[in-house]
Amino acid sequence: LALYDANGNLVGNPDDNDGSGNLSQLTYGIGRRDGVGDGRQYDGRDSELTPGDYFIGVAAAPATFSGAFIASSASTETGDIQVRLNSNAQGTPAPAAVPPAVNFDLGPINVLTPIGQAIPAMQAGDVIWFKFDVCEGTDANNFVDIDFSRCNETTDPYVAIFDSNGNLFLEDDDSGNAELPQFSFGGSSPRAAYSGVPEHPAFNGESGPLAAGTYYMAIAHDLALSLPIGWQIRSTDLITNIGVIADVYSSITNTSCGGPTCAWAADGCFSDYNNDGGIDGDDVIAFFADWDASNVCADADASTGVDGDDVIAFFGAWDAGGVGFPGC
Repeated sequence: LALYDANGNLVGNPDDNDGSGNLSQLTYGIGRRDGVGDGRQYDGRDSELTPGDYFIGVAAAPATFSGAFIASSASTETGDIQVRLNSNAQGTPAPAAVPPAVNFDLGPINVLTPIGQAIPAMQAGDVIWFKFDVCEGTDANNFVDIDFSRCNETTDPYVAIFDSNGNLFLEDDDSGNAELPQFSFGGSSPRAAYSGVPEHPAFNGESGPLAAGTYYMAIAHDLALSLPIGWQIRSTDLITNIGVIADVYSSITNTSCGGPTCAWAADGCFSDYNNDGGIDGDDVIAFFADWDASNVCADADASTGVDGDDVIAFFGAWDAGGVGFPGC
């Protein structure tokens, strides 16, 4: 499915299967409306339409569309098609925005939140959505850091955080190193960027406090539009396969968020596994007791699973006496 203006220019990217099943979908303008079936939400990601005449091109996949009304299909399929158009351009009030369909729900942010979120490569015009909860507000002692310092600088992500009602809470483009964003809520004692590069900006609470509640974080590339309400954000960059890494760190204990009680989680230093103030053989015994029982406390690599990689992660920190690891 493709849309052309009167001069034969493509308006947004042609689409193959953003709709339900293998059906196509294009969406323009503002607002966020539910998709159909397993289709994507109608969120205006394909840009804006100005007044004028337009042409819709439809072809069976695999197909290609390009400027000057050029289109071709390699398919041998035949049959009828149906095209649906919905709009409030004649003055009908837009429906209330629905919350975004999230790619990742991190749950309560605490010391056990996995780092290195496995964000899928962003395609042209994509916005990646996270949802997370803060069960205990940040203050002089508690912090939440959202760190993009391990991204390739050419990715240039733009990040916006919305509250549970869709109000824009905070956005950032390049407060971190190069053209990378960063957020640091709460405790003001400077913490190094988790990229490990000394010259990258420290995290010192510059984003202010973060109250307890539910938040949505949108990651876009080359921002085209953000509005203060309705979870509205759009990227129109046509680059595909943009790789982004988001590291989330916090001093909030999982116990305060209603999670399991892990001795090491009191300060976040899992090499001092039993939290007795020293890194010794007792920590190895305590670790393997939990690891053998598949206790979530033994998830040393924060992968949300207990397996052999956790043994490697634990001994990597334990052999180094915890040097260089958060909380140690």
